[in-house]
Amino acid sequence: MSPSQLPLFTALTYFILSCLYDIFLHSLARFPGPLYHRASILPWAYLVFRGTLAFQVVELHNKYGPVVRLSPSHLGFSDPQAWKDVFGVTPGGENLKYRGLYRSMTSGVSDSFLAADTAQHRYMRGLVAPGFTARSIVAQEGQIMAYVDLLMYQLRNRSTNGSVMDVSQWFNWTTFDVICDLTLGDSLHCLENAETHMYLKFTHVFSEYSMKGAVLWHLGRNIAFTRSSNVSVCWETGENFRWHQSALGPQEVIGTANLFMVAGSDTTASSLTFFTYYMVTNTGYMSRLTDEIGSTFESDDQIDLDKTASLPYLNACIKEMQVDG
Repeated sequence: MSPSQLPLFTALTYFILSCLYDIFLHSLARFPGPLYHRASILPWAYLVFRGTLAFQVVELHNKYGPVVRLSPSHLGFSDPQAWKDVFGVTPGGENLKYRGLYRSMTSGVSDSFLAADTAQHRYMRGLVAPGFTARSIVAQEGQIMAYVDLLMYQLRNRSTNGSVMDVSQWFNWTTFDVICDLTLGDSLHCLENAETHMYLKFTHVFSEYSMKGAVLWHLGRNIAFTRSSNVSVCWETGENFRWHQSALGPQEVIGTANLFMVAGSDTTASSLTFFTYYMVTNTGYMSRLTDEIGSTFESDDQIDLDKTASLPYLNACIKEMQVDG
């Protein structure tokens, strides 16, 4: 063997020995899964970057059962009890967050609930919990309804000529303006301008790059977000938080605000899109729902949270959508 071939031979030998170790000697070796998934992280990483991991995981669970080895150090669970076992907070039985993974998912973005340890997570949750009480939601109703009214105004003005509109986009603009106003004290005026703000574009790719960042971390690489002027809206309007008057530092406030806007906008917009799709494709249900709403309210300004909560068919449709969606 020539000296020039030695590095290649060494790397190949290391790879083979690593695969054999992961298959036969690893602490997770007893769990079922495809041989190539048990031998190397590369198949899992490939599926993540292709965006097809979720579909493949379903097929693997159908074949191998409720526990599947997705990579040498990664198990997938389909049994609902696993959620409580893994993420439960039973005293003495809690699984601590693996700092390497969670830090890799939030690298360069700021601290938040995702990366906080147990004590800090509990403290941060206690600070924001008052904003999610029934009393707080009722107090925020006026802010929310202002954006709902603006959405309806925009849709009515733009639908007079029979044009086709992307309601999913409009729902995204609405929910993002709402959560941004509630979180930062001001919106980015997506609804008003009928355009997607740069920060909203950032939130749409954040989840994707967080997952890819975790993969790269496993592969010995890292990915970091650069806080440019386009994604620093939290710094620009952060004064609304009065972070210096709380025990949270600015990085934790910014990280929590980012998390709220990602979790509070896209999920709600997707639910509204699903609901609209199911209604317009099931005209019988749509007609019955329209009759219930029309017989309850004489005008738009009568609609509020308290009254809509008492509409049985509307709430049944929402629950059904949540199950199917």
